[in-house]
Amino acid sequence: MERGDRVLGDNTVRFINIEPRALFDHAFDIYVYTTGYLSYYLSPDTPLSDVAAGIINETTSDLQDIQLSDQIGGPIIDGNPPISIAYMYTDRLYGDTSAIRTITIDQNNVYDFLYQARPESFSEAIPIMNEILASFRTS
Repeated sequence: MERGDRVLGDNTVRFINIEPRALFDHAFDIYVYTTGYLSYYLSPDTPLSDVAAGIINETTSDLQDIQLSDQIGGPIIDGNPPISIAYMYTDRLYGDTSAIRTITIDQNNVYDFLYQARPESFSEAIPIMNEILASFRTS
């Protein structure tokens, strides 16, 4: 699967809603990484804050006009506390984009949930995203 010039790997599930005549509206991705797959998650003892910082630094380093906000709350994911970070950026293909990334760890996996949308429609799907996160079960 591809989004723009970014290939989504085998560890990715994408839920996407594209409205008629719209280039991009909402996208919700779930990335699952095993221990050792990410250079900043080499052990299950790695603190969640270090993993979240690594993911944010890696994925936002090439974004244009990025504006990170503070960490925000999010639902507990299958008993695991998350770190959620909201940000805005300018996508080369889709223009202004709002995003929220929610990251958690179970025993051996990192779960990275990414919701993106145009700023004017971003808040519409937040309740649905929170329901998905609250109902998600790790393996």
